[in-house]
Amino acid sequence: MDIAIVSIILGIFGLVIAVVLNKQTAAAIKAEDQRVKQLMEQGKKETQELIKEIHQDTRQMIERMDQRHAEATNFISSLIYEEGDKARELVRQIVRKVA
Repeated sequence: MDIAIVSIILGIFGLVIAVVLNKQTAAAIKAEDQRVKQLMEQGKKETQELIKEIHQDTRQMIERMDQRHAEATNFISSLIYEEGDKARELVRQIVRKVA
């Protein structure tokens, strides 16, 4: 009889330990899930900020390129206006080389 009682007590004790470990494991998994969600949200936010910065930099670069293009066009126009035929021929030669 004593062995049967000890077996029952050990079985109940094993069940209690299993339940406690299960609850602790579930809590640890839940905490880890929350941490991962926070990391994902932080990464998403940082990525959006980086994309916004890239768009601003690209917009500024395009504006500078447009300004330089306008300056170059004005310079070429002034050359053509001032130098006439010589400038036109020079521009044609440059265009032929580029094309």
